[in-house]
Amino acid sequence: MSATTDKITTIIVDDEQDAIDVLKFIIGKYCPELEVVATAHSADEAQEKIATLRPFLLLLDINIASTSGGRNTFDFLPNLPDYPCEIVFITAYDQYAIRAIKLHAFDYLLKPVEAGELMEMAQKLRERVAMHPMKGRLVSLAESSATSSEIWLPVRNGLRKVLLDEILWVKAEEHYSRIGLASNEVLFASKSFKELRELLEVPAFFCTHRSYLIQLNKIRELRFRGDSQVCMQDGTKVPVARNRKKEFLQLIGKT
Repeated sequence: MSATTDKITTIIVDDEQDAIDVLKFIIGKYCPELEVVATAHSADEAQEKIATLRPFLLLLDINIASTSGGRNTFDFLPNLPDYPCEIVFITAYDQYAIRAIKLHAFDYLLKPVEAGELMEMAQKLRERVAMHPMKGRLVSLAESSATSSEIWLPVRNGLRKVLLDEILWVKAEEHYSRIGLASNEVLFASKSFKELRELLEVPAFFCTHRSYLIQLNKIRELRFRGDSQVCMQDGTKVPVARNRKKEFLQLIGKT
């Protein structure tokens, strides 16, 4: 949100100026709640402007390459600053739809973008802002104490309160995290694995691998033939890295 208005600050990222012009026209005519504060034609330009302006909404074309070697927008997402924002992917190729949904984008629009679809997205975003002023979906997990018995997780449709005792494991998924619960439900939280690890890596939890965090009292079985693994209560097999094995065994009292 803008500091001086109620508009939702927006940056458009697309390597085609015509596509940017179309979005700006639709927003200017039909979406008064959105304010385009900048546009960018490349991943590198986008990263700089996003870091400086910190818009509430990012309209990102998926096929944006980066000079650092990224093939598309998905590759530079981990380099973006972590702050409250929403992402809407825009592309002419629906082959990316599943991946965008998996990453829990706020929305996904196909080119050519129709005014009605953009208006509907803007209205949904306005409703979300009204529910969580100035924060949106990416509410900082730092607000939840690691010593608390529960945690609020930013998920696809808002925020989800989860008891810490329900969490079996956490797996890194690019810029987001997958979380396995005792109910066999799997959540996707729009928060990085690093942040969840820092929040949860207390005596009850342990990072067995650079991509996995587990709750120690939720282990069903240990397997040390070949590659070391733990089998969690839901049947998920989690690797134990060689350099973490000794500390892990000490923690569970098996040394």
